[in-house]
Amino acid sequence: MRHRYFVRTQYGVIKIKSLSYSFDLPALHLWLNTHKKEIETRINFWIDGILPLRSALNMLLNLICKFNTFTSQKSYNRFYQGSVENADLIRIRLLINLSLYPQISGHKTRFAIRFLHEDSENGIVPDDFPFKLACC
Repeated sequence: MRHRYFVRTQYGVIKIKSLSYSFDLPALHLWLNTHKKEIETRINFWIDGILPLRSALNMLLNLICKFNTFTSQKSYNRFYQGSVENADLIRIRLLINLSLYPQISGHKTRFAIRFLHEDSENGIVPDDFPFKLACC
């Protein structure tokens, strides 16, 4: 896993020796030394507080996206530009084996998608490739 850019950057942060001492992050060390049962109780309490929000967001997103289907699109030179009226959400489906992620920018009725490789130093992004797009 050391060849992955993300892992390498995180490994550099972990190597900082002072982060391993309890006086730097006392609350974290107290938390880590708490009994597992107490940790589970606290986490469940926090989650219970946000479950109504999660349910409302899921319902809203389902309503927004229910009537919009994915259409096949193609990137050109690792880029896609589109325009849309009355849309609040852009959804993208990519093939996982490409190891790409979208960088989206836009304003009102126009948007642009630039596709980047997860390994920004050594990854290769194909010039043209298909993907699916839904504007809700």
